[in-house]
Amino acid sequence: MTESYWINSITVPSSTKICRHCGNVFHRPMEKDERTRQSITLWRRRVYCSSKCCTADPLYREKLRVSAKAGHYGTWMRGKKLKPETREKIAAANRGHSRSGWSLSDDTRSRMSLSRRGDKSSFWRGGKTSKNALIRSSYQYKNWRTAVFARDNFTCVDCGVRGGKLHADHIKPFALFPDLRLDISNGRTLCVPCHKKTPTYLKSGRKLVEAVHGITVEIIS
Repeated sequence: MTESYWINSITVPSSTKICRHCGNVFHRPMEKDERTRQSITLWRRRVYCSSKCCTADPLYREKLRVSAKAGHYGTWMRGKKLKPETREKIAAANRGHSRSGWSLSDDTRSRMSLSRRGDKSSFWRGGKTSKNALIRSSYQYKNWRTAVFARDNFTCVDCGVRGGKLHADHIKPFALFPDLRLDISNGRTLCVPCHKKTPTYLKSGRKLVEAVHGITVEIIS
């Protein structure tokens, strides 16, 4: 006699189930090789016909949300220790594949930047980002900043403090001299207190022009 069970008042054979999400009937894989045949335990737990239906089901997503909120998600190895031989196997598998000290070339970074820029980006919102923000978030600007720090040995050129929170300051202001924005000779390393003492710190427009050129700009209405 064929084993069966009840789902929604329908008798279903043990080798057939109805997907909880889409309602389609699916069958237990019956391969000739016993190693590829789905075990009875997994088959009894299975309630979805595919992983797509599983992740799309609101009940399953709510279950994950509750588990994550309770701190149970991803904690199955908490408090457990691996055996020395297991640790050695993992180390041997990862040996030679470490990315420590590894970085992409400028050409690769440039191609990656172009492939994700503008309307090609998933964050594209019709070009709302200002030109200033685009330049300061570019990899060229980040390279300039790193080069200025390295040249000054990560030391503030004013007070001599090394390390900590440092700023790469433009000697000639970023806004008034666009041709010198990525010129390393136009940059200097300053700590935050020293940067705040500069006459151009957080100034823009008329105040910036007055601070740089030492003149008073009158606004005629």
